[in-house]
Amino acid sequence: MPIRVVAYVDGFNLYHGLRAKGWRRFYWLNIQALARQLLKPGQTLTATKYFTTIVKRPEDSRLRQAVFLEALQTLPDFHIQYGHFMEDTVTCRQCGHTYATHHEKMTDVNLSVELMTDAFQDRFDLALVVSADSDLVGPLRAVRQLFSQKRFLVAFPPERSSAALKKAAHATLHIGHNELSKSLFPPMVTKADGVVLERPAGWGGEPAAKSPEPGVAPKPGRARAARGAKNVKPGAKKVKRAVTPKPGRAAKSVKQKAPPLPGAGSGESGAPAKKRRRSRQRGAKRAGRGVGKTRKS
Repeated sequence: MPIRVVAYVDGFNLYHGLRAKGWRRFYWLNIQALARQLLKPGQTLTATKYFTTIVKRPEDSRLRQAVFLEALQTLPDFHIQYGHFMEDTVTCRQCGHTYATHHEKMTDVNLSVELMTDAFQDRFDLALVVSADSDLVGPLRAVRQLFSQKRFLVAFPPERSSAALKKAAHATLHIGHNELSKSLFPPMVTKADGVVLERPAGWGGEPAAKSPEPGVAPKPGRARAARGAKNVKPGAKKVKRAVTPKPGRAAKSVKQKAPPLPGAGSGESGAPAKKRRRSRQRGAKRAGRGVGKTRKS
């Protein structure tokens, strides 16, 4: 006989775990498919219960959540229960400025009540709890004391854990990249009335590299490199072309030196002027040593 499993998912705990991990590409998540990924052979998912709260502002967040909740409602045996946000006024101690903040309420209470009700009505053999909220420790302990045959598996969302909840459950695991990547909705979800729900922008992962649009010319530098690469065969050596200086510019790129002009530092023999001066000086010294000496007859 298969083991009956009911999944209880803390929506905001799961969302904040994904957000802390930076896994925005997993926001478009099929919660029911994720629950099935966590089961073992012989276990059957009979119902999935999702606990969340409606976001009121900002408007773009509200619209994205609304599309996501409509996609979840297309799943069979899927139930959503809503809590609410409570507004608090916070005053800055330094400047005295006051502002409103909101925090979610009733999610843990609704989950606890539903869990205990299902246990009393014998709707599950194994309860799969997706949360790391330690407020659920009390309900888990109470059900274990009243129904010793019931089992609890706690699945911690990414970047979430609870030592107290780990002790209260029979087994725990951490939801990872592998389970999430196999549990996504397709980009388009069609409702029973034919309305097509499209995945919100930015929920599809990292942006792909942009390709050049048709009719847009590439940058000049890249175009020159592409034209030059067409005529080059693999393994061929590069041949440098001779550079012809433009009129009016100095021929700096021409490496060959012009021959020396006649009379500008070189004689007919081609010897430098410095060597010629040294030769004349040595000749003058020899002539000076011979002055005043007479030859004997």
